Amino acid sequence: MPVSQVQAWLLPVTDRLVRLSPSPLRVYLNKPVTGSQTAAGLTRSRILRFAWITSVALSAVLAVSHLVNTLVLDGRFGILDADKDQSIMGWTGVAVEAAVAAVLGLLAAGSVRPATLTFCAATVAFLSFDDFIQIHERIGGLLSPFPHAGRLLWPLLYLPLLAALLVQLWRVAENADPAERALVRAGLLALVLAVGLEFCSPLLFAGGQGRGTPGYEIEVAIEECLELAGWLWIGGGLAAFLVCPRLTGEAHLPSPTRLPDPGC
Repeated sequence: MPVSQVQAWLLPVTDRLVRLSPSPLRVYLNKPVTGSQTAAGLTRSRILRFAWITSVALSAVLAVSHLVNTLVLDGRFGILDADKDQSIMGWTGVAVEAAVAAVLGLLAAGSVRPATLTFCAATVAFLSFDDFIQIHERIGGLLSPFPHAGRLLWPLLYLPLLAALLVQLWRVAENADPAERALVRAGLLALVLAVGLEFCSPLLFAGGQGRGTPGYEIEVAIEECLELAGWLWIGGGLAAFLVCPRLTGEAHLPSPTRLPDPGC
């Protein structure tokens, strides 16, 4: 059914339901939530600031809760273990990745060349789903020729996909302003470091620093903080870019058919 047909019957029906509702509820539903829109430039600055502050705050919470739980409380609360995907911070990471995929999808919808952005959106959505059901860990475990080899195998198996995503997100950020570009690049570098730590973690087991030891748990805290902050920075930079889009097919040039907001 075309969108116009849905709109033609949906809005009158729902408006009538509101009119039939009790007066207090009717007044409340008809009261706008937002007032006048702020300038796009101010909104962009707020988004970038929010991304930085949120990344620092959540990383601090992740590191402290994980280390206290594993080193002081002997891992009593699995929901605080950042090394487990079924934990509070594991869910947070999945949610942030899903949000980044959504932002990329919106950017693709407004781009005259959506193929790259669509690929990025689909790939990040897959990574979010992967983290939720642990595809990479299961594959690594099945193919592991020796203990903890899965930590080496999954980065190698995913390397082509991750490398392609990194290159394409880097290219997407090239169209953004310096502040947005820097935030996205910082996020990409943080993710590279996180994967590098995961790849090197078998060395900790070889050195006697397995689960529950300070060396391993500190490595987990750093790795998970880098991953969470990295996705938040990428998402923040892309969301700010969404406010002042310049995806016209020509880097740093506004669309000839639409002038950019003066605040951008």
